[in-house]
Amino acid sequence: MGKAVDPLRLRAGFVIDNDVEHEEDQWDGKLLKVGNCTLRERTAVPRCQVTGYNPKNGESDQATIMETLIKYREKVHLPDGMIPDYATPGFATYAEVIEPGKVLVGDEVRLVES
Repeated sequence: MGKAVDPLRLRAGFVIDNDVEHEEDQWDGKLLKVGNCTLRERTAVPRCQVTGYNPKNGESDQATIMETLIKYREKVHLPDGMIPDYATPGFATYAEVIEPGKVLVGDEVRLVES
């Protein structure tokens, strides 16, 4: 896009600092340890026009986010067959909590054997 995108626009539960671009695309079904919590990574998250709205004030100020994602990322469907004909560019992943735990900013994040 030529400018930074605030991670808040993506409404993520966790934002992981990682040097490997889009490594999470390969994590479907794998276990991830975040702090004391264990997650099972699931499908990619289909994105919508909401990403173009400022999460702090609701203004539409980066409408080109979806245009950029459409050119850059493959389309994915919603998980579990919900709305089967709906597909938009995927960005990030859904996760299922396998073992609840405490997570703090700066905690180690690692893949674990399943």
